[in-house]
Amino acid sequence: MKRLLTITALAVCCMATAAAQQGYSPCGRTLVVSEGRYGFTDAAGSEAIAAQYDLAYPFMEPLGMAMVRLGDETFAIDTLGRRLDARVRMPQFRKNGPEHYVDYIRERIRFRSTHEWKRMRGEKVSAAVFVNDKGKTVECRILESSSPEAAHKVEFAAMHAPYWTTPSIDYEQQGFVIPLDIDFATLPVNLTTFYPVDGGGSRIDSDFAAPAFRGGDIYAFLKWTNTQMYIKNTADYYRADNDRVRVTFTIDEKGRLRDAMVLSYRNEVCRDKALEILSKSPKWKPATIDGKAVPCRYDSVIINFRFHR
Repeated sequence: MKRLLTITALAVCCMATAAAQQGYSPCGRTLVVSEGRYGFTDAAGSEAIAAQYDLAYPFMEPLGMAMVRLGDETFAIDTLGRRLDARVRMPQFRKNGPEHYVDYIRERIRFRSTHEWKRMRGEKVSAAVFVNDKGKTVECRILESSSPEAAHKVEFAAMHAPYWTTPSIDYEQQGFVIPLDIDFATLPVNLTTFYPVDGGGSRIDSDFAAPAFRGGDIYAFLKWTNTQMYIKNTADYYRADNDRVRVTFTIDEKGRLRDAMVLSYRNEVCRDKALEILSKSPKWKPATIDGKAVPCRYDSVIINFRFHR
């Protein structure tokens, strides 16, 4: 009996690149965590503000202040740790703090094969992620990286993260910077975007390579779908709204896309167009296990529709 793999995919449709730059330490202070408490060191790595807070965020330039939480109180401090007379609201990422954000990024660092995951186990990346006053990530500045490939993977995940709830000082929203340090040795294979499971849902521990589309992966395919979003019928065009259509399909052992189904949608025009686009897919390079081509199913792919005529 042939094995059918299932792939879980988070759909994101664009790529980004970054160049390594000099280290970033806002206001000469680096956020550190010691025994679950937050504090700051100076440029030399010496303690500048004792690790005493329940939660803290990096200093914000040019304001020269950092937001911290101690017990039930949230307030701002200066570079010497002195409390400032300002009304503040801490930023949040999906109603959580910075640790949740780092975990989110770790879970979305993508590998195209088991071999690639094993090869990159020694990689490390240090970055500073800049979020504007609207909560959008506008830059992932790579500070140190063991390779351009590792830097690209971290930056891609960071630049496509959801919006933050922005902080405010005296009721004025602020942009901020969050440090991001990723040790690839701590990324287990089950945190990669692509992973194979058998028909019973158990993970397959083999040398697995995901399907490839025109030299890329599922994200390259989603870019291709963007080129197919044309509607000739004027009535249908005006009935169509921007939509997120969630689909599932199989790439068989010959690289053909088949068994496509729509799992969720908001309007019928987008639903029908999604199925039409999938039916026109060019051939893929099929998935392999230990070098042998096998059918592989994507169980959840999001196609974002932005219609044009």
